[in-house]
Amino acid sequence: MADDLPALRELFHSFFASIPYDWYRKNQLAGYEGYYASIFYSYFAALGLEIIVEDATNKGRIDMTVRYNRRIYL
Repeated sequence: MADDLPALRELFHSFFASIPYDWYRKNQLAGYEGYYASIFYSYFAALGLEIIVEDATNKGRIDMTVRYNRRIYL
């Protein structure tokens, strides 16, 4: 990742674009946040990064926190 957020964005764009349309066109799967959150979680977990999901705060929940290279991404 090397703190290159535009490259990470492009990587995720390519990753989502590679999911076949037929996998979700005849069902409601595409409308569920959990579907997309699972993809992000799987990717970061496969990289071995430190991940915290559904972290409760006094203002609600943080969907996902990723710690990498002495930085925190929400």
